[in-house]
Amino acid sequence: GKPPLMIRGFRAKRKAAKDKRMYAKGYRFRIEAWIHPAAGGDDYTIEMYSIGELSKAEIQRELKKEGSRRLDDYTVTKLEG
Repeated sequence: GKPPLMIRGFRAKRKAAKDKRMYAKGYRFRIEAWIHPAAGGDDYTIEMYSIGELSKAEIQRELKKEGSRRLDDYTVTKLEG
């Protein structure tokens, strides 16, 4: 289920602070993806930052490196300075 509201808010603030730090380092995009392990087991999330906008193929290549059986479960967010 969903985490408690306070936890969600804390996570959002923590994510916003990290986004700000990464923006200052020159990163402009955040990619959040669910990894669905091909070998089985629990799904988990990863977060990647990129300086330029990554193509669908580039993102899928990274998800494949992580061992995900699904390569389409991700979102891309453009960071604002």
